[in-house]
Amino acid sequence: MPTTTPPIPRLSSSTLSPPKTPASVLHKLKTSPGGFYAATPRLAYRTEYFSGGRDGNILITKGLNYDEEFIIRGVFQISRDDFHFTPDGDFNPANVFHGRLADLKLSCQLTAGRSKAFEFSLEDFPSILSNLSAFEKLVPRERLYETLSVIQGTVGRRSIKLTHRLFGVS
Repeated sequence: MPTTTPPIPRLSSSTLSPPKTPASVLHKLKTSPGGFYAATPRLAYRTEYFSGGRDGNILITKGLNYDEEFIIRGVFQISRDDFHFTPDGDFNPANVFHGRLADLKLSCQLTAGRSKAFEFSLEDFPSILSNLSAFEKLVPRERLYETLSVIQGTVGRRSIKLTHRLFGVS
């Protein structure tokens, strides 16, 4: 009677890498190429603002021999106050406003994380807001024009409003 040996389990790439920890996430945020950690001190000094007209405005990384879009990274929590999607991207019909998918704007509010594991997110949030405010000051403005900010304040909590470009002002 032939004997069969059990198959050798295949190791996935996730099996080979060490488990992620809050410290390893923060380290990666601070050291990965192609962007900056959003709480890096005085981040606006590393950028240049270019007005793109109809094509959109952009921040680029200062001091490079080529133009590279300025990218910031961080750990945030999506506020459930006005967000109507589930974590996997499906529409959540049981939202607090009882809205329909057709009535939604593709926007959300980012807040400081509340997880004890990612406590650095809460501690760094004021620095992130300061950096965003400094980026906004780089944009030239007409004197009497109203200024809109990505930094929002509601009920004593500050957040960052993200809106999908499709719904931006034309």
